[in-house]
Amino acid sequence: MSGIVVLSGDPHPDSRTARLATGIGTSTAQLIGARPPEVIDLAEYGYRLLVPEAEEVSRAIENVRDADLLVIATPTYNGTFSGVLKVFLDCFPSDGLAGRPALSVVVSATPGRAEVAEGHLHALLAEMGATTPGPGLAVAEDQLVQPDVLITGYLDRVRGALGVPAH
Repeated sequence: MSGIVVLSGDPHPDSRTARLATGIGTSTAQLIGARPPEVIDLAEYGYRLLVPEAEEVSRAIENVRDADLLVIATPTYNGTFSGVLKVFLDCFPSDGLAGRPALSVVVSATPGRAEVAEGHLHALLAEMGATTPGPGLAVAEDQLVQPDVLITGYLDRVRGALGVPAH
């Protein structure tokens, strides 16, 4: 196992989605006493995502497959998760995340759209065998002005599912 792995499926490098997911991964690591997360920002891979045998992509697949906990984040595109994230996850077999706990994070223009897309991502992760320790986080873009408050509130909701007692 390789600890916490943050997987950002935003097609734009260093996006708000990636920063939010990294914040969740970092705060979760602090909460459970783990080392800082490894961050995989799929925007940095470009066309190489279409070549699963590419060394960088193969390494990312291995790291995701070996993670103790995944934080998988995406913006909403056309009512669901991003194509970049889907292309990457399609590199795995149907049960390729079997037994991997995964927190899902979805950012959208409106809360309703974020919740719908989070449901799609949640279903995909379940189809791939991942477990979901608690609810996903569906966030409207206007909520990103105070990410620390958002992260703290979310982790308070999932801490029991992560095996961390209430404080």
